[in-house]
Amino acid sequence: MIKQNLIQLYQESFRANAERAALTDYPTKETFTYLETAAIIKKLHLIFKEAGIMPGDKVALTGKNTARWVIAELSVMTYGAVIVPILQDFHAEDINNIINHSESKLLFVDAAHFQGIDTDILDNLSVILSLEQFDCIFERTGSGNTGRHVSAFTKNINKIFAESYPDGYHTEDIIFADVPNDKMMWLSYTSGTTGNSKGVMISGNSLASNILYATRIAKMWVPGGNELSYLPLAHAYGGVFDVLAPLTIGSHIYLFGKLPAASVMIKALNEVHPYSFLSVPLLIEKICKAKVFPMLEKEPIKTFIKIPVLNKIIYKVINNKIKGVFGGDGLWEMNMGGAAVDPCVEELLMKMKFRQHLISTGEISQIPKS
Repeated sequence: MIKQNLIQLYQESFRANAERAALTDYPTKETFTYLETAAIIKKLHLIFKEAGIMPGDKVALTGKNTARWVIAELSVMTYGAVIVPILQDFHAEDINNIINHSESKLLFVDAAHFQGIDTDILDNLSVILSLEQFDCIFERTGSGNTGRHVSAFTKNINKIFAESYPDGYHTEDIIFADVPNDKMMWLSYTSGTTGNSKGVMISGNSLASNILYATRIAKMWVPGGNELSYLPLAHAYGGVFDVLAPLTIGSHIYLFGKLPAASVMIKALNEVHPYSFLSVPLLIEKICKAKVFPMLEKEPIKTFIKIPVLNKIIYKVINNKIKGVFGGDGLWEMNMGGAAVDPCVEELLMKMKFRQHLISTGEISQIPKS
């Protein structure tokens, strides 16, 4: 069992980095500090209590990758409930099946996906909250829900919150639930090869082991360092290493709604200047084939690169050029995972000695206590 408690890592980080920027939606530039994020999380905890959500209950989440997506996820985990992240690309039928199969009692969903939610077949689901404003857009009435008025509660949440903290919400008010690491915190549904998606139960200990490895051994992030996230947050690769891990360090995460065009990503990389960058090979391959390979076919580079002494100089020049494409010298590390890398691209990156670290992302695994 990992000694450091996962939820405690977030409480410590949010306190230590209270005034730092935590999350930014890249398209709109809307930004939340760690303290502002913690305040919204507390408001959601109050809403969960009003909705009758108990520790251990399942809460589903689907929609575009946004700052509020991350806030919703963290609010569930730090409350002691189990988050059920669902890929935004899943068909409506699959999303409904996962909500049903997981026995989720509450759902966060954006406007684009809400229209596909069939509440008539989701017997366990009692409340749906909008990802855009965190207001209640569905509340089941009747037996078992009598006396609960979540819709009215969410409309007055700012007033209720202010009454709870008459002197304002401060760093010392950031207190998350005491959730043991052996409890399940993530229920991740993967697209199976046969039948419906399968749920993978992930404990706090498993998440903590990966996060501690990435932050304290691999040292993939630094406090205040920028990160640029576009990977699916419902996947372990993107969800853990693009968001959950850097937030325990105090990084500033910029989020794309989903995978952008290569040209848009290049522009963003040069605006954000990330400290580390996680990607799937496909995007890196597109950038290399568009920006680097054409250079290698031009004379005299095509000839010089075959000469043992000169080729080192050529690769150094190319290395500097591609570093500029990915945001400059501030990029400490680039991670690729989730699929095989094109051998031609991998060979080029190795010859250039480009800053890279290929990681396996098939499963969330455990690391020894050390």
